[in-house]
Amino acid sequence: MKCELANATTPVRTIILTAAIEKAQIAAAIQLGARGVVPKDAARDVWLERIRNVIAGEYWVGREGVTDPVPELHDRMGRPCARSRGKPFKLTARELEVIERIVAGYTKKDMAQRFSISERTVKHHLTSIFKKLGVSSNLELVLFAVHHEIV
Repeated sequence: MKCELANATTPVRTIILTAAIEKAQIAAAIQLGARGVVPKDAARDVWLERIRNVIAGEYWVGREGVTDPVPELHDRMGRPCARSRGKPFKLTARELEVIERIVAGYTKKDMAQRFSISERTVKHHLTSIFKKLGVSSNLELVLFAVHHEIV
């Protein structure tokens, strides 16, 4: 059953409805193909927004969900011995900084302010990173960066 949802030939967008969930369970759910985790007590508007996000192909596990499971993802995915720091992927120093901020849960707006650049420039960096790494969302970027120890 492992990764059946993630490897399904027909696109499956799974959202987990939960009263409570541990970081390890979030990491396991993502590895198995879940695209979202939403608390049962979330407001109706939040539910609708999360469903739209997931249907659009995004992952959604909340700000805490994207940043907090990083140590658990390290453990579950196995860590390479040497840090690559992006060299095999031809990432620039700025792209590495952007990746570090995404893993830490920063928004495009936060990064634009931090780096004194426009949000459009941040989006440009992310587009370049996505192409170089073959990912299509921030969560995929986080998983890739953690697995390859880019950050």
